[in-house]
Amino acid sequence: KKRNSHFSDVPSSAVSTKLTNLAIISSIYLAVSIFQWIFRVIIIERLFFDPFHSMIDLCSIANISILTLTHSLHGYYIHGRSVHGEADIDMARMNRNLHKEQENLCAKRGLERSNDLQTYIVNLPKAFLEQFASASQISENEQHRLDAMLSNNIDGATAKMETIAKIHQQLNNFFMELIERGNAQMTYVFRELSLLELILDMEFNDSAIVGNFAKDKSEMAYSKAFMYGNEWIYLSFELALFSSTFILSENYACSIFITYAVSTAIKKTLSLLFTNQLIRSSFVDHRFLM
Repeated sequence: KKRNSHFSDVPSSAVSTKLTNLAIISSIYLAVSIFQWIFRVIIIERLFFDPFHSMIDLCSIANISILTLTHSLHGYYIHGRSVHGEADIDMARMNRNLHKEQENLCAKRGLERSNDLQTYIVNLPKAFLEQFASASQISENEQHRLDAMLSNNIDGATAKMETIAKIHQQLNNFFMELIERGNAQMTYVFRELSLLELILDMEFNDSAIVGNFAKDKSEMAYSKAFMYGNEWIYLSFELALFSSTFILSENYACSIFITYAVSTAIKKTLSLLFTNQLIRSSFVDHRFLM
């Protein structure tokens, strides 16, 4: 019989190419990553352990508030001031305090007294930078006192710790003044993010003179300040690295090994850099971050 000319040019067997192999392995990698993310968000974080919401609770129990700046005037704030006014207590008293919160027998946890919202997206006024720089420096009198300590055979580590402790105290007072609106040049207002701002991840209000604390009702926005909250960015990098190495080497094992090695090296390096940055920016002695 005469063969149909329409099928005469179709090969009898499929041919595997570099691009088809890359497409298959990339699809598998992406599918497994999506499954892991869904499993963690829906099952692990909801039923067993939610690190971000646990951190908010820890801040409240420890009576610590956190201001994290991802840009010079933009960042995230966790209001962790204890409604009980204390944190250094025993387990029994802590349990009673938590019971009071559960039964609504005490004040709200939130920065606004009318609700329990503790997380905000902050945009600070320009005056913040100048006053922050001033609070990060010790006064001339304090410098003379530290010099006197060194001249009295006080070791350098002790004198350095005195400097760090003094600056830490100044910064603590500075941030308390900021949050409590005790400085007219660094005032702020509370606001709700519009739907368009949420979709575009942008803010349209001018905060050059008056800052704003945008309410983060999801209590998850501050996760962008951590590697843990940027899984998709990290996944995109790993997938791009794997694809590049596979195109060059055409070897699955080699591509997997290089991707794993580079990924591990980046994690270790970032962990070290983040710790050093935390020591410098928060003026916390490295011995407390071991």
